[in-house]
Amino acid sequence: MRDGDLVVRLASTQTVRLDGEEFLLIELRLPRPEIPARLSPGERAVVELLLDGLSAREIARARGTSVNTVRSQIRSIHTKLGVSNLVELARVCFSGARGRSP
Repeated sequence: MRDGDLVVRLASTQTVRLDGEEFLLIELRLPRPEIPARLSPGERAVVELLLDGLSAREIARARGTSVNTVRSQIRSIHTKLGVSNLVELARVCFSGARGRSP
């Protein structure tokens, strides 16, 4: 393993047949993200939902807030962490999780 490698764990496998062909389905588990403590509790909740793939509108609905509030929180998160998009945010949150199992 090299420095900077992200460790994933094999969760399960299953063989399925489709149109006469056999396929192996593999489920992987990523380590839990380490969301920086300098974020507020609300911002941390937004980060968790963003990393789960929810949109700003879906996050607003789930948290009972407005889309504008969520967008404001996302801007604040980006500023505090020095990131400009979701990929960079995920990198920050998973960089501390490298080498750890879920």
